[in-house]
Amino acid sequence: MQSIMPRVSGSAICRPPLKRSRRLWLQNHEVLMTGGMMDYTPIVRIFGQRQVVFDAEGFLHDFSEWSDEICSVLAAEAGLLELSGKHWQAIRFLREFYAANGRAPLNSQLRKGTEMSLLELEALFPGGIRNGARRLAGLPNPTTCS
Repeated sequence: MQSIMPRVSGSAICRPPLKRSRRLWLQNHEVLMTGGMMDYTPIVRIFGQRQVVFDAEGFLHDFSEWSDEICSVLAAEAGLLELSGKHWQAIRFLREFYAANGRAPLNSQLRKGTEMSLLELEALFPGGIRNGARRLAGLPNPTTCS
């Protein structure tokens, strides 16, 4: 029986992973569990003339591979047919912060930098901040809460 209590990772409390159906980009790719560690075959997708590598959860493997085109395609696959100014504001802030600091912003920094509440940000992106905004912004998959 799976515990419903939040897991503690360092000083952050992480929510248990959500049960989600396999996304379009995961079809025909197998995820293997080996010794408690997740192992996967990288997923390569073609955007224009470029091959772009994703992990099993749809996060970009290389931050520098991101483009507006990739972001728009990922957003459409997540159910966001058009990204508003608020979406782009959050995405641009996440990218600029990560490029400058080598890590994702803390929630307080995200609120201050976007001038939006966490509830607003969670509502803007399907999958919330972690699986929505961070994925669309091309940030790496956060391993501390996986």
